[in-house]
Amino acid sequence: MDVINRRAFLGQAAGAAAATSLVSSLPSAAWAQKTQLTGMIWGGGWIEGAKAVQAKQNKVDINWE
Repeated sequence: MDVINRRAFLGQAAGAAAATSLVSSLPSAAWAQKTQLTGMIWGGGWIEGAKAVQAKQNKVDINWE
């Protein structure tokens, strides 16, 4: 059985804490994906304005139906 001293234990704990903070700071796949919305078109003049606003942003994808 290996005997571990306090210095080795603290070194391993610090390494594990550093690795955990590094992994948690990376963006997850779900966070990096854009939000998908579906817009329903029933007619009227507002649709051109809505599409113009959509063209000025890049965080949400809108599927028009």
